[in-house]
Parts: sequence; structure tokens; C-alpha cells
Amino acid sequence: MARKPKAISEPNPLLEQLRFVASILKPKGEPNETCCVIANGAITALNPPLSVGILTQAAITANPPALQLLAALERCKDGYAMTETRGTVALTSGPLRVSLPTVAGLQPSAPDAYREALPGALFDAIAQIAHIADEDAEHVQSASVCIEEGLVSTTNRNVILQAYHGLNMPAMMLPKRFVKAVTDAIDKFNKTIVGMGHGPASFTVFFDDNSWLKTQLMDAEPLPYSKVCAKEGGFKPIPDIWEALDNVMPFRGNTDAVRFEDDAIKTDTASYEQILGERIKINADYLKSCKPHIEHYAIDNGKFYFYKGNVRGVIALME
Repeated sequence: MARKPKAISEPNPLLEQLRFVASILKPKGEPNETCCVIANGAITALNPPLSVGILTQAAITANPPALQLLAALERCKDGYAMTETRGTVALTSGPLRVSLPTVAGLQPSAPDAYREALPGALFDAIAQIAHIADEDAEHVQSASVCIEEGLVSTTNRNVILQAYHGLNMPAMMLPKRFVKAVTDAIDKFNKTIVGMGHGPASFTVFFDDNSWLKTQLMDAEPLPYSKVCAKEGGFKPIPDIWEALDNVMPFRGNTDAVRFEDDAIKTDTASYEQILGERIKINADYLKSCKPHIEHYAIDNGKFYFYKGNVRGVIALME
């Protein structure tokens, strides 16, 4: 008996477009935090400081809750019909019927004007250091990545990381939320950055599929990252301290510190033979987080300096 041909599931462009737009929104909250705007051949959303948009062939004009519309579209296995009447978006697919309210008063978001191509080197450099930043940090500089003088920099107030990209860029402070949204667009949505635009207080990246991400810039002065990271000479290759570090880290008790002494890495209750050639006390978590960037190091003036390739940094030592 011949088998019935297997149905081929065709990609749903609206589904993929909405997944990207909804990535900056929340399941619950104010309308601007939960709803997208479908109008004028585009889907956009605004959740300050971020906004997002992509071109679409969806013919309706509506402001529905994006994650609910996305959930409905994900359940449409055999095609669908979508209409908007009297403030309601209706979606039908086989036995499935979904009606979603459309919120009045929301306006489409717009990117900055396109200015020029943007090489991938910028966000490649940002991706190397961004893990140090924390979008919920108390200090603005610790919740952002700074672009300045061919470098990108960030800090958690105890560690500074800098990566060289060599591009001629205006100085700006990008929120960590934006950095994460752009790297997610690249990693999760397979997008490629093709260009940028910026205004006095905003920055936009444009992708190869007619989509974009925009952010308001952080209103803060950059810290003197390069001055703090500057260290001329005195560097030496780092020995392989990492197995020793991993072995003593569980025995730190109520402190984050480990001690490098003459012949071992130590805590109050454990030690592991390892010679660094220094007598220092350092936050073990910070040191381990910088491992990919530590090939050469130097100790000077209460600081642990290091570099590898295009990345350099400094960790404040503990007393």
C-alpha cells in the first residue's frame, strides 16, 4: 500500500517576523510593553529604551498583544485567516478561533535614518566583553557598554574589560539590554548587521532582512576606561592556574576571595599547589570570568592587569 505523501510545512513569514518583534516585549504590563503595532507594511514595537521593526505583508492595521498573537500563530498548522474589525483581531485556522483586543493610541516606531554600513567587528568586540555588564546594575556605567576611540569597554566597578575593534565610531553608551537584543538577533534569529543610524540620543542597527533594532543611549559620561587599563611593560605569561583555582573555589566560605601565596592557591580551609609567582588576594569569580582574555598579566598598584589578542582588562585586588 502506497504511503500518503507527508505534508510539507511551509515557513510562515508573519510568525518569524513576530517572533523577532516580540523578543523585546513582556507577557504582562502596560500596552507599550506587551503590544506590537501592525501598520503601513511593517510590524514595530516599543519597550523603552528599545524599539524594533520589520517589514511585513500582513494587510491588517492593529495593535494586538504580541505574545498572544504569536501563541495563536504557532498553533496554526494548516494556514490561517486574520482580520481586524471593531477593535478586535480575529484569527481562524481549522477548528481554532482566537480573538484578541487591539489597543488604541499606539503609534508605529521608527528607526534612526540609515547612515552607513556597519562592519561586524563592532558587535564581535562587544560580544567579547558584554558579560561583565549587568542591565540591572545600580550604576549606569555597569549597565552599559561604552563605544569610544576604537574600543568598546564595560565594567562592574571591580573589573574593566576593553576590546579593540578599530572602527571610527561616535562615542556612545549602549544599554546592556540593547546589546543582548542585538546579539540575540544574530545568534537566535540568524540576522546579519548591514548598517547603522544614530541621532543625538539614539542608535539603530539595521539587519539584512529589512528589520532593525533601536535604543535610546544611556545618559552618562564614560569612565576613563583606557586610563585605568593602561599598563606599559612588566607583563609575563600566565601559568596554568585554572585547575588549581577550580579546586579551591568551593572552599571560600563567606568570602569571594582566594589567596595566591608562594607555593599554592589558598582559602582558609583549602590549598592547591600552584606557583603564580605573586602574593595577592583576588576575587576568584572575577578572575575566572576573565579567563578567556588572560594570556599575559602584570601586578601593579593593587591591580591585576591582563591582555589577550584584542582584549585587555584590569581586576582590582582585595586587601
